[in-house]
Amino acid sequence: GKDLVIEGTARRVTDVDDLQTLAGAWLGKYGEDWHWEVRGTQFFELSSSGDGTTGGALVYRVDPSKVMVFGDAHGQTVYRF
Repeated sequence: GKDLVIEGTARRVTDVDDLQTLAGAWLGKYGEDWHWEVRGTQFFELSSSGDGTTGGALVYRVDPSKVMVFGDAHGQTVYRF
């Protein structure tokens, strides 16, 4: 496998439409293991591994400035944005 390190500025996602889009995309790709409900500006887990009742998860977006990739036959690769 490969290891990734992403450096950049993290910004909290608070737009309800963006959060709904993310929740829907994760549910569509990963199924019930990643089932989130948007309440206010937080995610609440509805999957079988969570109870959905205690606290919410804050969502962040990272605008990358540098990405480092480790682990293939060529060693390390760095991308700058």
